Amino acid sequence: MLQVIKTADGSYSIFNEMMNEHYHSTNGALAESNHIYIKNGLQHKLKENPDELKILEIGFGTGLNAILSYIEGRNHRTKISYTALEPFPLSKEILLQLNFSEFLNMEDHKVWETMHTQNLITDYFQLQVLEQTLQEFNPHQTYDLIYFDAFAPSKQPEMWSAEMIGKCSSALAPKGVLVSYCSKGEFKRNLQNSGLKIEKLEGPLGKREIIRASAL
Repeated sequence: MLQVIKTADGSYSIFNEMMNEHYHSTNGALAESNHIYIKNGLQHKLKENPDELKILEIGFGTGLNAILSYIEGRNHRTKISYTALEPFPLSKEILLQLNFSEFLNMEDHKVWETMHTQNLITDYFQLQVLEQTLQEFNPHQTYDLIYFDAFAPSKQPEMWSAEMIGKCSSALAPKGVLVSYCSKGEFKRNLQNSGLKIEKLEGPLGKREIIRASAL
């Protein structure tokens, strides 16, 4: 069962009772996404690739990372091709309970709603959400940026295996970057063993550090 909850920064998230796992940090869903995936992921890559980026997200969830990426890309007039994996899409009933409209303007909120009902194509943003697991996914291109936002290793260990991390590493373009909230030792070793260079970065509120891994 899924339960909508309010996080510390006022933005809503979801608690999966069966897995005993939150979709975002209870210290702030919006703040967490902005810090990890936008500031230390997208903004970092925009310094190198200001015109066009290909993004892969592992775990679309509420679509928060996607709408924030849409806004950032639009503000920089960067063309973004965004592929997201989500084998268990959220129901419209759950989505309607989220309060993102309080943090987004009306136009952006409508874009966020559209993301959950159809593939989205605008002048600067192309989104494709695939109802596939990472295990099922067969990438036909490489990506400049990967948001690795699966449930925690303790909840979904198969997602964090050496094989799956190697698959993500192989999907990175030269100088591509993977960012994740996770900083577990095994995860870092799997990244390094896949040929990626890792950086330990300051985490959002309530988390000591996050990881950014770069392809050579």
